[in-house]
Amino acid sequence: MSKLRPTTHLVHVINPFDVKIETLKIEKKELADKISEIVGGFFTTAGRFDQGDTLYVNDNGYNDAAMFDWDKSKVAMFTVPHYPQPLFGKGVVVGTTTYGDEMDAETDPDWLLWNTRLVREFNPMTGQVVKAVQFAKAGQ
Repeated sequence: MSKLRPTTHLVHVINPFDVKIETLKIEKKELADKISEIVGGFFTTAGRFDQGDTLYVNDNGYNDAAMFDWDKSKVAMFTVPHYPQPLFGKGVVVGTTTYGDEMDAETDPDWLLWNTRLVREFNPMTGQVVKAVQFAKAGQ
């Protein structure tokens, strides 16, 4: 008997604009288009989490931020463990098998909430984060 493959995937969206982590259910056949829509353009891999999940972000995020002249109302940044440089705009966490196939994200959204940092100040000349705060504490 053959196994039925899932037709949807659960993904986590890191949203530095609203300072929240959202879990969405996306149709497998629409996954690439939805990631592109969420991050606002072409996307690239920013890294992998210990659980094997992959983080996707806007491939042109830094240039987009510079185009907006670093206007904080239009530019939002975050950092995640194992990737200290700021990531611009929204990120999408997708589960990934050892063979590279997509699956439901296995990273705990609460872990993301406590380990993702909202970048409050950034020096574009040096590329360094000047001030950041945990998503979980950003509203306090």
